[in-house]
Amino acid sequence: MGKPMLRSDMMLTHARLAKLYAETGQTNLSAQHVAQALACAKVAGHWSLVTNWTTLEELVGEIDRRARD
Repeated sequence: MGKPMLRSDMMLTHARLAKLYAETGQTNLSAQHVAQALACAKVAGHWSLVTNWTTLEELVGEIDRRARD
């Protein structure tokens, strides 16, 4: 597994953690994980267009929906 794939996985992991922390009211931890997810997206190559939480949240939601189908 190369670095871009690891960065993509880390991006998704941080995004999911951010969502969970936001749902439990832990906004500081959520914001930290959003920042880390966006940093990973920036260097992951093909995710460089993901530059904000809204886009990231939509991306993760779509990936998760496809995985369930």
